[in-house]
Amino acid sequence: VFASELSVFTLTAITLERWHTITYALRLDRKIRLRHACIVMTAGWIFSSLAALLPTLGVSSYSKVSICLPMDVELLESQVFVVSLLLLNILAFFCVCGCYLSIYLTVR
Repeated sequence: VFASELSVFTLTAITLERWHTITYALRLDRKIRLRHACIVMTAGWIFSSLAALLPTLGVSSYSKVSICLPMDVELLESQVFVVSLLLLNILAFFCVCGCYLSIYLTVR
């Protein structure tokens, strides 16, 4: 869970950075600084760590399915956790698709 959520977060952050850089290519005052990138990636690491640790603390469980995903949805908080992770991944997918479509239309 940690690796997959951090990968999704990183790919989304990189896509947003590329979209911002291409959209505002001629505006040097709109550049993203290294400090801001470090803050964003630190937030991603914290989010991914929490998402991976919650099943060990009783929210959902890694032992329900054999592929080590928290798919125990018997309790309401477990259902909310699993649905939230899935919705965040779907949102990230649409964000990446939208950004690349915008990049394509801008460059075209």
